[in-house]
Amino acid sequence: MKTSLQERALRASGLALALILTASASQAAIIIGNLSTGITPSGSIINTTEEKAAVFTMGSQAYTVESVTLRLSGYDTATDVARVGFFLEGANDLTPGAQVGSILTAPSSISNNAAPFTFLPSGSLTLQANTKYWLLVDGGAGEFRWVGNSSNPPVTPSGTAATFDYFRVSSTNGSQYGNSGLINAFRINGTPVTAVPEPGTFLPAALLVMGALLRRRRPRSHRSSGAAA
Repeated sequence: MKTSLQERALRASGLALALILTASASQAAIIIGNLSTGITPSGSIINTTEEKAAVFTMGSQAYTVESVTLRLSGYDTATDVARVGFFLEGANDLTPGAQVGSILTAPSSISNNAAPFTFLPSGSLTLQANTKYWLLVDGGAGEFRWVGNSSNPPVTPSGTAATFDYFRVSSTNGSQYGNSGLINAFRINGTPVTAVPEPGTFLPAALLVMGALLRRRRPRSHRSSGAAA
């Protein structure tokens, strides 16, 4: 019987641990974006000298980036190279600063049609809380367009984790940037960075479960002794 009680206690402790881990897990969310389903002919030209960035500020929660989706047209990876990455705000607030993580892995395309294309991080990429970032779209070869938001009027980017600031555009290969009134379509998906419960928090839960099982077991033992007498 002792073995059975121990096994039940272990199973209950495992269930308590699973519940704690489940409670700490987070669902993917839209950090910020305005990606729509329609098509608009307008867009920003992206090539080896022209590039554009969406600038935003994270809220009080850090997020791990899962994917970045851009609506592009004229994008054919037989001739075009899209370079998409995150950068900190520069010292003068007018240019990007240090790169965060690596350039995202670009999807392949054999069509020039306007469509959403999803870029993926090649490793862990975290956007820290209360920090301003540039999502920079650059061309390594060829030429394509970062299509504008198709809603009328265009939808300003928004999300659960960040506040949109502005778009910046450069026609000098990034040496100078200016403001842009064209609202381009994009979406950044990610998951909140949550603290993993310390191992010490599992022990009290396990002890509580074992104590409850022992309290339930003790009266049964007394009844069994009385019946035997």
